[in-house]
Amino acid sequence: MALFDTQVIQTSENQLVGVGNIGIAQFSSVGLQNVCIRGNYIEASGSSPAVQVDVSGSCIFADNRCTLSTVNRGDRGPAVAELAAEVVVAGNNVLGGGNSDSTALEITTQTKDGYTVLGNIVVGTIKVNGAALPATAPVNAHVSSL
Repeated sequence: MALFDTQVIQTSENQLVGVGNIGIAQFSSVGLQNVCIRGNYIEASGSSPAVQVDVSGSCIFADNRCTLSTVNRGDRGPAVAELAAEVVVAGNNVLGGGNSDSTALEITTQTKDGYTVLGNIVVGTIKVNGAALPATAPVNAHVSSL
């Protein structure tokens, strides 16, 4: 099996499961969608986020190390990780690749208080629903490089 070989199995009319040697992903075309992304090492380059999630249910993003390299990281390029869900939990991640003006983590929730962000180390900012979380918040560390 090559590194990115994946077997996709239809488990019902509206549900698919992808199984490969780098992980398992479940996809549903209807109803409430939930995702948990935990314990990954991701290096990406290009003009898209290293991680991009958009689900109708909950998103847990924890214990990941992600780096995004782009030509124009200082030019408000994509966030390293973009998470959109009804509620989002993001904790214990290390996100880098940009500079202090770039966005490391961008979270969009369906409700104003539908998130918790705790214990992340990032190069750049963390944004929730379009607003930057304060860099002085003691629960997340903002560093100049990794």
